[in-house]
Amino acid sequence: MTTLPCPNDRTALPIGRTQGKTTPVTVPITVETTGATGLYGVAVRLVYDPADPYAVYVHHHAWTIDAEVVWVFGRELLDTGLALQHDGAEEGEGDVIITRVNQQTMKIAHILRGETDERHELILSTARLRSFLDTSYATIPPGTERNERARCSVTSTTGTPNAPA
Repeated sequence: MTTLPCPNDRTALPIGRTQGKTTPVTVPITVETTGATGLYGVAVRLVYDPADPYAVYVHHHAWTIDAEVVWVFGRELLDTGLALQHDGAEEGEGDVIITRVNQQTMKIAHILRGETDERHELILSTARLRSFLDTSYATIPPGTERNERARCSVTSTTGTPNAPA
């Protein structure tokens, strides 16, 4: 039996199979974004943290406010967006919308709601997004997120890892 640390407190826990890394998965890439002067490149970090197994984080520098911003949205939304079959198809109803530009390119838009809605877009390679998502699935397989959260929650509140059934 393999032991892996719980992401919240790094206590070793026995599990039935190796799921991969339990440290955050971070993928730095350069993407295109839209701005007042047209398209330009920007460095972003895609992050999947097993301590928050349902979420995906996109870190990037926003030149308009000269600070790093973080977009957080569901890993399932990214998966559903990558499965879109038609160019121009969109997925998402909230602040983050994923659009298939073409077979090789996806667009992630973050909409800041307010008096005037602002839309910030990142244009990314479908292959890079798929690779990142597959790595997150190797870390915490889809459908086991709830188990991971419960396992870590018991460890952090009792100090004792709960053994799998």
